[in-house]
Amino acid sequence: MDRKIKGFTMVELVVVIAIIAVLAGMAVGWLLRQINQVRLRNTADAFIGLLEEARRMSSSRPRQFCVTYNQSSQAIEMREGENCSCSQIVKTVPIPEGIIISASSSNDLPLVYDRMGYPRSQGNNQCGGLNPTTITIRYDGSSPLYPREEVRVVISANGRLKVEIN
Repeated sequence: MDRKIKGFTMVELVVVIAIIAVLAGMAVGWLLRQINQVRLRNTADAFIGLLEEARRMSSSRPRQFCVTYNQSSQAIEMREGENCSCSQIVKTVPIPEGIIISASSSNDLPLVYDRMGYPRSQGNNQCGGLNPTTITIRYDGSSPLYPREEVRVVISANGRLKVEIN
C-alpha cells in the first residue's frame, strides 16, 4: 500500500518560522529608525515654524519675541517681552525624548526678533546683532535606533532661514 500523506513536516515549519522571524526582526529595526527620523523632522519643522511666527509677530506688534530651547522641560518656547528680556511665554512646543537642540555659539540662543523682524542674539544680557548662525537639531546618539541624521537651520543676519538635512 503506497499511501502518500499530504502536509508539511515539522522541520519545514520550523525553517519557515525562523525565516519569518529574521525578516521581522530586520523590519522592526528599520521601522523604529524611520519613526525616529520622522520625529526629528517634525521637531525641526516645529522649530522653524516658531522662528517664522516670532519674526512675523515681532514686525507686526510693538514688542520683541524670542525663541529659545528649554532643556529642563524639553520644549521649544516662544516668549514675548521688551528690551531683550523675553519673560512671558506665548507658545510652547514639546520635544520628543532624545532630541538635542544646540547653537553654533552659546550666545545664539535665545534668539530675539526685534521690532523690525530682524534676529538678534541675547548674549550677556545685551541685545546685539546676529551673525549668521546655525541651530542643529539631532538625536543624542544614545541608541542605535536613532537616526544619524541631523537638521541644521541656518539663520542669516537679516532673518532668512535655510534648512540643511544631513
